[in-house]
Amino acid sequence: MTTVRITRTALTRGTLAALSGLLAGFAALTVAELVSAAVRPEASPVTAVGGAAIDRTPAGVKDFAIRNFGENDKLVLQL
Repeated sequence: MTTVRITRTALTRGTLAALSGLLAGFAALTVAELVSAAVRPEASPVTAVGGAAIDRTPAGVKDFAIRNFGENDKLVLQL
């Protein structure tokens, strides 16, 4: 029988690595949003990914959003 022990150091390293990755991703998105706001606001990463997601959304979901949310349909679909 093999016993596997996870030490406190391993858990701490893993947690720190995960938090570092999240912080780096947040920083990258923040910088990208700020740069796009200065250069071309309609080309921000969040808008681009949201637009791509909307383009791939089934017609029934789009129709539901347009019918229920009116002019705010794109905002709802991007969430």
